[in-house]
Amino acid sequence: MAGELHVTNTEEVPPDPALARYIGLHHSLLSAVADIVDNSLDADARHILVEFQLKGRVPVGLRIIDDGRGMSDETLRSAVVMGRVRAYGQGDLGHFGVGLKAASLSQAREVVILSRARGYTPTGRSIRHSESESGNPIVSTFSPQDVGAGLDAAQPGFPLDHGTIIEWNQPTRFPSDPDPEAQAQWFDDTTADLVLGLGTRFHRRLERGDTEIRIGSREVRSGRSGVAKRVSAVDPFGYSRSGHSGYPKGITGTIDGMRFTYAAHIWPNDERSSAGFRLTRKGDDRGQGLFIYRSDRLLQLGGWNRLVAPSEDLRFARVSLDLTGAVADHARINPEKSGVEFDETLIEAIQNSRSDDGTSFKGFLRAAQGADKESHRRLARTVEVLPAVGIPVSAMASIREDARVADDESPITVKWRRLPDGEFFRVDLEERDLLLNVRFHRALTGRGFASGTSAPLVRTMMYLLTAEFFDGAFIGRWERKKLAVLQDALWEAALAEEQAVARRDGSGGEL
Repeated sequence: MAGELHVTNTEEVPPDPALARYIGLHHSLLSAVADIVDNSLDADARHILVEFQLKGRVPVGLRIIDDGRGMSDETLRSAVVMGRVRAYGQGDLGHFGVGLKAASLSQAREVVILSRARGYTPTGRSIRHSESESGNPIVSTFSPQDVGAGLDAAQPGFPLDHGTIIEWNQPTRFPSDPDPEAQAQWFDDTTADLVLGLGTRFHRRLERGDTEIRIGSREVRSGRSGVAKRVSAVDPFGYSRSGHSGYPKGITGTIDGMRFTYAAHIWPNDERSSAGFRLTRKGDDRGQGLFIYRSDRLLQLGGWNRLVAPSEDLRFARVSLDLTGAVADHARINPEKSGVEFDETLIEAIQNSRSDDGTSFKGFLRAAQGADKESHRRLARTVEVLPAVGIPVSAMASIREDARVADDESPITVKWRRLPDGEFFRVDLEERDLLLNVRFHRALTGRGFASGTSAPLVRTMMYLLTAEFFDGAFIGRWERKKLAVLQDALWEAALAEEQAVARRDGSGGEL
């Protein structure tokens, strides 16, 4: 500075209330639901139901119901204040004091909270953003009688003598497509994503067997409930055998004079199609790197936190790290609890860590790269194909004579389905389906009815042509380009076949 600065006034400046509108903007539906589930687990809930509210097949809201301790009126009054931090226990999943509000208001214009604790009168509040210039959230209080009636009417499938309902009204992140079929597809996809996502984030809690999480639905006009799907644990380290001898192994570092240990794992190549490796239904490349836990809640699913650059040859390398002791003092959890940032001290401590047998962090990475290289060598030595349903048994038997069929992986099912114009086929990785456009069934077979065994030649040829795209957790950029070439060529060929049949039969148009 050019000269000394003289302070003329000091004052405490409160934050702009309008900032409340921007808290939680980075929440996804999954991370927002997981944040509410954190609260339920902190309240010792044994049953948690995530229930979509439907009108017909269209989702219009969402409720999360638990049978935890519930809240007194004083506790709830404190809970609806934005940013008020309560005293968290060592094992609590809560962290910032904004979770319930930020998660809920990131997904809906209003959140309603109904709760009942043993020995207390039922209590209820709603929170919504103000439309006024002040930006202050608007909190409304409900009568104990109405709250009690609302809790009694919930019927979640377990007793609700005590517990809490969090209800999101006027959702802002649900699809706006007016097509009920599109809405129903979104609901099906989102339910499946929640089952897998919650199963991964809370797998340690679920493995204990003392908490059950289900995803269900209720038609609001009839009050009928759909069949709820149980969330099962998905362990990112749940392989049956290691991908490298000597692993997993504990590697120890020192930070602030205190020792900490993380577990280094190398996933086996032949189990890469399992849910524990893929982590999402679509699959992605986040699976390598650090899996960071706090109070047995998985906060981060992969990523290297500036320790090393991600690369394809590290795809089998995973680290299990718990935020405890000095490690927690050098890591910062983001408000959505979906990622962790390390400071330079922690990064250096991990990079300098070693196991009892002398293996360093870099040595672990080299072992993972070696496992990846070996997997490529094995692939080059053996022709391996995926099993299939929907092609002739005799064709599959012939394939088995010349190649190894990976019977431990989910089979591809070949089906005829109505597809949009421009698609002769579709590779559906999530459902493991190869869909063929039924529009061309008559042109290719001479028959209008598409059975589960019709057009065996077309089914088998399409299976052999596309099986490689099912081998992995996701379809990369090069594979997408190749698929596009196949799609365009086969679509034009199918149109030509259709037109040829139409001319021969004199029908003059699409069949």
